[in-house]
Amino acid sequence: MFPKRFRLQASWFFNKTLKEGMRYYACPFFVIMALPHWHETGRLKALDDPQYRPRIGFVTSKKVHKRAVKRNRLKRIVREWMRQCLWQDDRYDWKGVASLAVVFRPDAVKVAEADVLERMRHAFTPKHFKRLAEWSPTKLEQVEQVKGASDAS
Repeated sequence: MFPKRFRLQASWFFNKTLKEGMRYYACPFFVIMALPHWHETGRLKALDDPQYRPRIGFVTSKKVHKRAVKRNRLKRIVREWMRQCLWQDDRYDWKGVASLAVVFRPDAVKVAEADVLERMRHAFTPKHFKRLAEWSPTKLEQVEQVKGASDAS
């Protein structure tokens, strides 16, 4: 299980990630939404910490499967893979990302768990991850400049 500081817990933060976040990766099994840091300025202080990781949350509705056992197993397997592989790996630069929300689709329980994990590995290959790595705290300054320019008009 992820430590509390790495979990999306508040429903308002889940909603913010899902509504304002960028669709980072989509496949028939899941969609990953990512919220950049300039949407949440309060965590910018944490960026100095070399152990910084974004908050993560998982969403599985009853449309995925009517039995909670199946939905929870899917979340548990993916969560454990992320904890062991992504969070332990220092190659990933998470500094531009405030939160990630993984929204599972109904096809995720129809295939083998290995297939879902394979797609998850593919989502975090350097080719795809480069989009997240391009986000940086300096974007916050750019956004504030644009807001200031539009307010002056």
